[in-house]
Amino acid sequence: MKWKNILVIIVFLILGVIVFRNAILGFVTKNQEKEIFTYETTDFTIELKRNLEKGCVKSGLFFMGDSVSICNNNLVDLIYNIASKNINSTKFLGHKRELKKRYNFSYYPKDSAGYYKLHHAEILAILGKELNFTFWYDTIESIVYHPEIVDYEKLKVYVVPEDLGRWNLTDHYIRFKGNSLDGIFSAFNYKIKGLIIESNIKDSLAYSFIIPSIKEDEIISYLSDKIGIEFSKEKSTIELLTIKFD
Repeated sequence: MKWKNILVIIVFLILGVIVFRNAILGFVTKNQEKEIFTYETTDFTIELKRNLEKGCVKSGLFFMGDSVSICNNNLVDLIYNIASKNINSTKFLGHKRELKKRYNFSYYPKDSAGYYKLHHAEILAILGKELNFTFWYDTIESIVYHPEIVDYEKLKVYVVPEDLGRWNLTDHYIRFKGNSLDGIFSAFNYKIKGLIIESNIKDSLAYSFIIPSIKEDEIISYLSDKIGIEFSKEKSTIELLTIKFD
C-alpha cells in the first residue's frame, strides 16, 4: 500500500475519533442540562441552561468566531466572565445558595454585533430578569499592588518550556503550571480577595511553582522571598459591580 493511501486512512481514522468523541460529549452534556431560556435581541441570541450534575464532562470557554459557549460555570464565575469582573470587583448580596448552581451559557451574535463582552450590561439585565437579581455599578477606593522583578536569579529557577496557562486554587495553596507572569497576576486578581495587581512587567516566559497559602499577605511575602518579585502599593479607585438577589 502506498504511503499516500496510508496517510489518507490515518486522517480519516483521526477525524472519525474526533467526531465520535464530540458526539458522545454532546449526548452526555445534553442529558445533564435543563434549559432555562433562549432570548433573542436585534444584535444577538443567548441561551442559558442549568447543569443538573456538577461533574459535567464539558467545562470551560469555547469560541467560534465571535460566538462563545461558557460551560459548567457556577453563577459567580459566569458573571465574572460576562462582565469582565473578579472577586475584588464584584459583590454579591442575597441568596448565596443561588451562586453555587452551575450553568451552560451560549452567545450567538448577529451580523456585526461582535464580541459578547461588548453587550455585557444588556446580557446581565436579561440574566437578572430570569434569575431574579438586580445589579449596579459603584466606584470604591482599594489597595492596588504594582509588581517588580528584583531578583532574576530566583525567578529563573521556575522557568518552564511550555506556556500551558494552567492553575488551580485549593483551600491551602495555589499551583501554577506553565503560566506567564500576566497569567499569574490575573489569577490572583480573579480569586484572591484583596489582591489587586496591575503589572507593567514585560516578560514572555512561562513559570511553574506552588504558593503554600491563599492569604494576601502570605502570597506577597512568598513572591518576594522565594520568587524574586516585590510589590509597591497605592490607593486607587476601581469599579465595583454589585449583584443583589431579590
